[in-house]
Amino acid sequence: MKPLIALTLIVALAGGGCTHSLKISKAPKLPTGMVAPEKKVAIGFKPVANQPLLQAAINRIQAEPAVARSEQNFKYGNGFNPDYVSELSILTNRHKACGENFLITFPGFIVFTHAWLGYRYKVEMETQSRLYDSDANLVSEEIITTPFEFRHCSFARGAASGICGWLLPGYGGAAVIPGVIFAASYDKRANEPFVQKALNPYAEYVSGQVLRQLRDLETKTQGLTAMTPADVMVITEEDPGSSSAFTEDHYAVYIVRIGEDGESGPEFDIKELSPAARGTMDFMSRTGVVAADSDLGALLEELGVSPGDTAGHMDEVHVMTQVGEEVRALEANPFATAATY
Repeated sequence: MKPLIALTLIVALAGGGCTHSLKISKAPKLPTGMVAPEKKVAIGFKPVANQPLLQAAINRIQAEPAVARSEQNFKYGNGFNPDYVSELSILTNRHKACGENFLITFPGFIVFTHAWLGYRYKVEMETQSRLYDSDANLVSEEIITTPFEFRHCSFARGAASGICGWLLPGYGGAAVIPGVIFAASYDKRANEPFVQKALNPYAEYVSGQVLRQLRDLETKTQGLTAMTPADVMVITEEDPGSSSAFTEDHYAVYIVRIGEDGESGPEFDIKELSPAARGTMDFMSRTGVVAADSDLGALLEELGVSPGDTAGHMDEVHVMTQVGEEVRALEANPFATAATY
């Protein structure tokens, strides 16, 4: 009789009754009130070869109404001139088994808990989202965290649980061995079915975060006034009431020095800047962040600020821009080695 029972159990296990198809029990969700850019944008996407999750996110972004034009596998100089270039990459992909998997194996094997409930696993990914402008300057960088939980039991783990519990001597005590293993180790056989099940929730969450990132850039840009000569009426003694004597290389500059004796200035002057200094000014006007110390120091020197005035005190230099009648401080540059304020 015992051989017949054993044979019946083996047949049942071999028939797939010990498996549990993967089901996601927890996925990241976008908070309420997430917004997309008000103005439609053109986006180029850098290649994400053999990354189905990232590909799904890109496809989702492309389908959004806020995206007017887009191009995958984008390369600079190919004829498409987008507003922004998106670079997505998965930095970390952590997998973890849960301690309750021990109980699912022992004494759970008695009622085949692994088959009808499945083992519990956690996956947490960190996706880096970088946005560049049309000149390949990095203008925004964020890390998007996507935690998942799911239930799954592969044939190999289900069979091990059932065989150790029902067929080995010891009245099921042998199931303790796979119980300890399954509570501490992730089953890599779940990788492929997990990716397939996670495509939609991952794409929805990451695409929403990228759109919010674009919206933040849009809001920041709207709050800035570009520092261009066309916005400045220049009056000189040589040619009163005329700005025709000045070229696009000239900027109107106000410099305020604050020392122990209080504030001096503001000093007003017209400066002709080098291409490098103009690039620094344009970067700060466009992005709303302060340039790196080296670039800002070179710019200040061209504006007439002595290097000795700022040596060792770059963190005390404040860069402001005027929006209407309001003067706003630019933000610290998150990408500079030593940010300034």
